[in-house]
Amino acid sequence: MWVVVEDSSAPSGHRVLAQTDADPTGYRFPVCVLDSITAKDYYVVRANALENNVVLYKVQNGKRTDLPLKGEGRTYGKKIAVPSGAWSTLGVNVKGNVFEVLLNGAKLYEVEDPTFPGAGKVGLWTKADSVIRFDDLRIVTH
Repeated sequence: MWVVVEDSSAPSGHRVLAQTDADPTGYRFPVCVLDSITAKDYYVVRANALENNVVLYKVQNGKRTDLPLKGEGRTYGKKIAVPSGAWSTLGVNVKGNVFEVLLNGAKLYEVEDPTFPGAGKVGLWTKADSVIRFDDLRIVTH
C-alpha cells in the first residue's frame, strides 16, 4: 500500500511516500505512477540492499531484463554497498538513449538502449516484501 507518512528523519522535510505492505510474495512489484508527468523512455532502476547492487532494467511486454553496462557488458548492474535502514539518493540522468546511473551522487555506470523512443510515465517501484520510503522525487526535463 502506498501512503504519505510523517518521517522526521527525511532529508527534505517530514513527509514521505511509503510503500508499507510487507507481503513476501517473491515476484511482486508494487508501482506508484505519477500521472501528471510524461517523460521520455520507460525503464526501471533499483538499488538493492540485500544483494548490494544497483541495476537498470527495461520492461518490455511484461518482461524485465537487466541492461548491459557501457564498456563492461551484461554484469547485472554494479556491485556496490547499498545502505539498509538509511537514506540514500538514487539518480538517473537520461539523454536520448544513454542513461547515467548514480548512487549517493557518485556515477556508477552508463547504459545505452534505444528500445523505447517515445514518451512514458515516471513512477516508483519496490519488490516483494520491501518496505521503502521515498523522499524528494525530482524530475527535470529540458
